[in-house]
Amino acid sequence: MITPHNEYTLALPHLKRIRAAIAGEAFVKLLGRTALPYPSVIDDKSAESRELYAKYLATAEFDEFPKKTMDSLVGRMKVSGSTISLPSKIEYLEEDSDGDGLSLRGSMSKSIEDILQAKWRVLVADYQGLSDVDISSVSVADLKKLKPRATIKSYTRENVVQWHFTRINGRLQLAFLMLREIGSSFDPSTFGHKDVTSYLILALDANGDYYQQKIVENSDGTDIGKPSYVELGNTKQRLKWLPVQVASDSELPSGSMPTGFGYLSPIIDKAYHSYIVSADYKEALRNLCPTINTSGWTEQKHALFVKMNNRNFIATGSGAVNNLPEGVTTDIVGGNTGFEGYQWYFENHASKVRALGGSFKDQTETQKTATEAGIDAAEQNAMLDTLAQSIEAAYSRICLYCGMFEGLWSQDAIEENLDQITIDLPRDFAAQKITPDEQRVIIETFMAGLYTKEQAIQMLVLGGAAPEDADKMIADAENSGPSLPISK
Repeated sequence: MITPHNEYTLALPHLKRIRAAIAGEAFVKLLGRTALPYPSVIDDKSAESRELYAKYLATAEFDEFPKKTMDSLVGRMKVSGSTISLPSKIEYLEEDSDGDGLSLRGSMSKSIEDILQAKWRVLVADYQGLSDVDISSVSVADLKKLKPRATIKSYTRENVVQWHFTRINGRLQLAFLMLREIGSSFDPSTFGHKDVTSYLILALDANGDYYQQKIVENSDGTDIGKPSYVELGNTKQRLKWLPVQVASDSELPSGSMPTGFGYLSPIIDKAYHSYIVSADYKEALRNLCPTINTSGWTEQKHALFVKMNNRNFIATGSGAVNNLPEGVTTDIVGGNTGFEGYQWYFENHASKVRALGGSFKDQTETQKTATEAGIDAAEQNAMLDTLAQSIEAAYSRICLYCGMFEGLWSQDAIEENLDQITIDLPRDFAAQKITPDEQRVIIETFMAGLYTKEQAIQMLVLGGAAPEDADKMIADAENSGPSLPISK
């Protein structure tokens, strides 16, 4: 029985909510009452209650702006335009980083998407190791027949189920990491799949030597492989540390994994809150069906009604027609309640999402000028810049580890060879360009006294103007009226 780390257990429920939100409404609704609890506190077991909840769930609306926000942020980072320079012996990583055809830029994009959701992702440099064997295998023997090469494997936060830091030579470092992969084996003769759970251990032994070990669980039982020591090239030298990098959206805490969740987490929370309110709102609408009262009936009139309508009940709903006998009258009592609270919530919901950095498209959003959009993006730019630095640092080091496995430098010379790897992500996501007309509007608004001088200069700079140009535009406006804006 594998016992996950306590922090893993605490984080897993919210991680499932995050992944479902990014996948879309259909996957959110699969979470059922976990994401959308039924408000009835009296009965949640009966068939009637289940039927009512099915209606409650079916009409709830989950807005999919978290996925749109993520796509927008990843697109602004323009990973495809990254500058990558690697030594010739590991240039293959640029086109195939993991041995399965994923490019280095593709791997970086996947890491960015994951970090925006879960806050961190683990990268492992491997060389003819157990990360390359089939999910149901615990031995590296088959790989020995292939031409060895260093690869970069990446793992989501859900994959990392156990870890431990220890102090070695006076420094806290990662000494144990357990990675879980859930998959299946396939029998082509029966077309059957068999569920397989595989655990990969990366650890240091009592002598400080790095080893890997595989544990496989399936319906036939548990298979525990022997420790496999990874040797550096032809030197037969064993590695003294884990070739692992944790890519995150913030500086890594000493001796622990990052806690909390990614940039999208509070935005996703807002989507779930709106989801619940929409379900309550739709149920309130259903409960406002008008009541139809009829009077003046006799047995003869009821028999006549059945003969006239070929049914013995009053029909309701769209297109319903009831032929009533003379003397029978109807009175329709409409539902009457206030929906102001719901309307206020939905009107303010979009602004709260945008305040958190979410991409929420509505009429207000489409009417925003490029100036306003550029200003709203300032906090996003700061986050994206930090994220870009983290991705550059993590992937540069993991490539250095691959170079070490390929014999380019020793395990003690990583720091000395940092300049051998260049990975630079574009930074033009921070350059929010606005038009000369929009610059003029800022200046005129300043002259009207609606912006302070500092606010106007800040808006011009956020809009793409150099600080000295922004100062000059404001100074010219103060001295002689607005001048022609400077467009960069």
